[in-house]
Amino acid sequence: MSGGTTAAERPGIAVVGAGYWGPNLVRNFMASPDWDLRWLVDLDTERAERVAAPYASVRVTGTLDEALADPDVTAVAIATPAR
Repeated sequence: MSGGTTAAERPGIAVVGAGYWGPNLVRNFMASPDWDLRWLVDLDTERAERVAAPYASVRVTGTLDEALADPDVTAVAIATPAR
């Protein structure tokens, strides 16, 4: 782990949005040893499932409340539409 961060110390994160920017956020959080990506939230859960498919540990939901109910989620990254 970079900077001496242990798995238990990594902030749990939820990404909101699986559209244009969301997949980039998911990929980068998964590649970083400093974050624990726990959730991908999008109203289009089928799209979110496709984005999260390569990452078995990422759960998908259509409601932000479900992700925020996870006590291990300490941060949220929001990917809004580019327009």
